[in-house]
Amino acid sequence: MAQEVRDGSGWSVKWFLAFASVLLAAVAMIYAMTRGQPIKEISPDGVTWYSGDEEIPVGDIERAQSELKDRVDRLDEQVQSNTSAAPVDAANFAGQWWGDNGLRYDITQDRGSAAITEVSPYGITSYGMGTVNGQWFSFDFTVYNGLTGSGALELTGSQQLQGSFQSAYGTAWVTMTRGS
Repeated sequence: MAQEVRDGSGWSVKWFLAFASVLLAAVAMIYAMTRGQPIKEISPDGVTWYSGDEEIPVGDIERAQSELKDRVDRLDEQVQSNTSAAPVDAANFAGQWWGDNGLRYDITQDRGSAAITEVSPYGITSYGMGTVNGQWFSFDFTVYNGLTGSGALELTGSQQLQGSFQSAYGTAWVTMTRGS
């Protein structure tokens, strides 16, 4: 039997290389994002990353922080106006908390509702709102760049919280200590 020679057999190699390149780029992007490297811009030409020694423009930070501050103020108003009664055994999460990740968390609480704000050296970086049920505070949050996620914190002692934040980047575990 004679083997048939196909024209265009080089296309399969080209498609394989194109697929492998796209896959490699996606893996590299996911790796960089999970390591906390911020994205500068996404365009049809590709993804631009902030380099390790490149500063995020102050104007961008100030603009995002101003928007976040307005949203946090609205969330605080919602918490204060919420008329739902907290369970009798609801823990007190209100106050300033310092995370083992170096960030400060401000929590306001009124009965069964609470709001959380994450504060970095740059200012407010995320905010969220949720419910308190017993020793647990569960909430949804939004980061300054639009990323959303959910969190759950457990009061493990009068001065300590433990829990996690989940987003598209994965799960981040945190332990917090109540500030004075």
